Amino acid sequence: CWQLLVGSLAYYFTGDRDSLARNLAEAKELAEAQNVDFVNYVVGPVWTGLLHILDKKWDAAIAAMTPGIEVWKATGGGVILPFWEGSLAVAHAGAGRREVARDLLDGASARAEETGETWYLPELHRLLGGVLAGADESGARQSLARARALAEQSGALEVARRVDADLSQ
Repeated sequence: CWQLLVGSLAYYFTGDRDSLARNLAEAKELAEAQNVDFVNYVVGPVWTGLLHILDKKWDAAIAAMTPGIEVWKATGGGVILPFWEGSLAVAHAGAGRREVARDLLDGASARAEETGETWYLPELHRLLGGVLAGADESGARQSLARARALAEQSGALEVARRVDADLSQ
C-alpha cells in the first residue's frame, strides 16, 4: 500500500495521470481490505485530490484534499504538509481563489522552514510566483528568483527549468 502511494508521487510530478490513478485505486483497495485508516481518511483523499489537479478539476481537488489535510493536522501530523498544502494551493489558484492560494503557499513555506522539510520549498516559491503574477509583478519576480536560487542550491534541476520557463513568459 505505502509503496504504491509513495511511488505515485513520481507519476504526479511527471503528469502521468493514468499510472497515478491505477496506483491510487490499488492502494485504496488494499487499505480498505486491511483497515488502514490513515490511507482511507488522510492519504487516499489527498492523493485523490492530486489526481483531480492533473485533470484540472479544481473544486473536486479542494473537496477531496481539505478533509484529509485537516485530519492529518488534527492528529498532530506535520510531515509532508508543505507539499500537500502547496498542492491544495494549486487547486485554489486554478479555481480563481488567489488569496487562499497565497495564504496556503505562505503557510506551507513557513512550515517547511520551521520543520526543515525543505525538499518542496523551491516549488512552493515557484508556485507563489505564479499566483502573484499579474497582481504583484515585483513580488512574483522575487519569489521566482528565490525559487531559482533554492532549486540550484538543492540540485532540483527540473524546478529550475520550470522557473526559467516562468520567467521567460
